[in-house]
Amino acid sequence: MFVIFLAVAVVIAFCICWSPFHAQRLVAIYTTEKTPTMVVTFTVLTYFSGVTYYLSATINPVLYQLLSVKFREAYKDTFSVCCKCLGGSSSVEMEFSSHREVEIRSGKAKPLSRLGPSEEVQQRIPGRM
Repeated sequence: MFVIFLAVAVVIAFCICWSPFHAQRLVAIYTTEKTPTMVVTFTVLTYFSGVTYYLSATINPVLYQLLSVKFREAYKDTFSVCCKCLGGSSSVEMEFSSHREVEIRSGKAKPLSRLGPSEEVQQRIPGRM
């Protein structure tokens, strides 16, 4: 339910932010007379639409920040490296590190391989040893 609410909020913000641009395009296409009122309307819509479609790109992170707890935690974890005032690490990272610590202390841990497929995967590939 929350995901639907967040998606609806993002779509509504998108529509609101892009509607002045489309209104300006419609005025440009369908206006036949260049009256002073139309010129002022077109100019105001041009500048206003320029602001609002850039606002569209910046409003999404704000919406996610306001509505999503997971986004706030991820944001905090990402920028806590650069800014110490945001605080420690996430519960997932702490859980993984404590789990890894237990494995290392008990002797169950295997070294992490980052160079290629594991031996088990290599055995499954036909033609490989």
